[in-house]
Amino acid sequence: LLFAANSSTTNATLLDKKHPRLAPLIEHGYNITFHRYDPADMLKKAVEASSGASVEVDKTVAKEFIRSLPRFRRQEFWYSNESNLLRLALLFVHGGTYMDTDVIILRSHGEAFAGGGGGSGDIGESRNSSEVVPLPNDGAIAAPENNVIPFPKPHHPFVAAALNNFMLNFNGTIWGNNGPRVLKRTAWERPDLVCEGEIKGRVFASWEKQLKEEPVANMELKPGSNEKVKRNLDENVKDAARCVTVLDKKVIQPIGWRKWFDYCVSKKSPTGKKAEALLERAYAAHLNNKLTGGLFDDMHERSDRQTYVEGSACDLLMNKYCTVCP
Repeated sequence: LLFAANSSTTNATLLDKKHPRLAPLIEHGYNITFHRYDPADMLKKAVEASSGASVEVDKTVAKEFIRSLPRFRRQEFWYSNESNLLRLALLFVHGGTYMDTDVIILRSHGEAFAGGGGGSGDIGESRNSSEVVPLPNDGAIAAPENNVIPFPKPHHPFVAAALNNFMLNFNGTIWGNNGPRVLKRTAWERPDLVCEGEIKGRVFASWEKQLKEEPVANMELKPGSNEKVKRNLDENVKDAARCVTVLDKKVIQPIGWRKWFDYCVSKKSPTGKKAEALLERAYAAHLNNKLTGGLFDDMHERSDRQTYVEGSACDLLMNKYCTVCP
């Protein structure tokens, strides 16, 4: 279990094992360790690990990106972009699963769930299907949310392509440009790395206009490097043996982040079987920490604190699925 803190941010609160938020985890026997990663070092390791692979992390672009790090570190959103870079590099070098801290896992990775199916790209597609399927075991995204990113095995070609996309389109002045959008852009630019299926076609169709109008040109690296490197990547990439599955977003976000009030706090919130039905076809539930953080906050007494409706989705998450929640 990894907790990452931004050592380069002056106002960051660094966690240690004495932090009260970690007490429930430690009490439940989790072996928590802390690792400090250097972005330049991890990027070099990604380049080295991808050498000779079907998709390589471009060493020329990486070298220029590393050279520019002192300038990037002075930018307003570097605390976020540093995390974005480390997330991709760690997933490529070591494999694993990334998730936001406000995500609650509803079942184990290999456990089947009623997500429907029909193809490797159709996990979570058929909400009326009684078929149960496990989460893909070789990489999945649910763009544009991408708050749960499982890549259990290291050196996935899609993640290598995403690292290249991150560097080529890096823009430290636009919030979100270098986060979840990276995976969406990568899937759009490299459809050969995305498993075939109905979801792929439907999702790609919804992205077409948005991505064509979205300015993603690199504003940070040397002028001219973007076009040259993109040509080189297109020429060098061969058919990859591994592809990434595009999940229906409801597999990891059964309730839209703007909808949590309606499903947990409102007097009209669904309860009982209706609430259970919201979660039964999901692998995880991504909360809205601006709302649900207050509902579940046990650290401070607040006179204005809202409570969730008994039997609602939030009640289920806290009492059925979350093993270390207050």
